[in-house]
Amino acid sequence: MTALNSSAPVRVVARVLAQPDKIPMAGKILQTLMIQSRRESGCLQYDVLQNRDDPADFTTVEHWQDQTCLDRHFQTPHFQTAVAQLAALLQGEGDIRFYRLIEENNP
Repeated sequence: MTALNSSAPVRVVARVLAQPDKIPMAGKILQTLMIQSRRESGCLQYDVLQNRDDPADFTTVEHWQDQTCLDRHFQTPHFQTAVAQLAALLQGEGDIRFYRLIEENNP
């Protein structure tokens, strides 16, 4: 395993489960977060997915220029607001994972 390179692109996959009666509200908050995040410097991709078989299951797929951009994203008012609003709408805590791309010349 190689050490974390803070200048390398970062991929993020975050999954949350909304309470059944809170699905539309959670979806709207995530959609707003997506729109605002896409405007951030260093955001290369930010998509929100909703599971076709379980509409309470939302996943964000993100691609950030580097760790600094991602760290800045976590401090933005729109991210902080979305996290606070979603807290009361979710079943438990979300699952957030950070990835790097495996390339042919860098296993």
